[in-house]
Amino acid sequence: MTDGSQLRLLKGLRAGNIIALDLTAFNGRYSDSLAQRLTDLSQNIAIASGDSRFVYPLKELLKNAVSHGNKMDLSLPVYLHYDRASSTIRVIDLAKQGEVPKASASLTGSKVGIRISTLNGTYTRDEKPKDRFDRATGPTVAAFSVKES
Repeated sequence: MTDGSQLRLLKGLRAGNIIALDLTAFNGRYSDSLAQRLTDLSQNIAIASGDSRFVYPLKELLKNAVSHGNKMDLSLPVYLHYDRASSTIRVIDLAKQGEVPKASASLTGSKVGIRISTLNGTYTRDEKPKDRFDRATGPTVAAFSVKES
């Protein structure tokens, strides 16, 4: 993601748009470089929102969407939406079928990130629709709202 495309993304989020995050440049190279880019993006979005409490939770939501939701398929976008009025950031993945492939330790974890994130706010996740074989069939919408100070 170039600086120009990141600037457009940040402007779109501030305007309340739903933004598609294109990860295709990392195809075949998910792991540390992608994890670092997601961290950088989380920091920039937090700065743009004016609330540094978004940095860590957003990084976790993005990593989860890429690894668990889209199953590391970097041809699939991840969508972002920032609601300034409720101080909520939403991350939407496409819920690809199948098992999560092995990934770098920098993109996986044991839900510690979500637990830590809830110290400064509220984490929610919509349940995915399931088919008759109990497989996810729709997108996941995960959100983090900061607590009022």
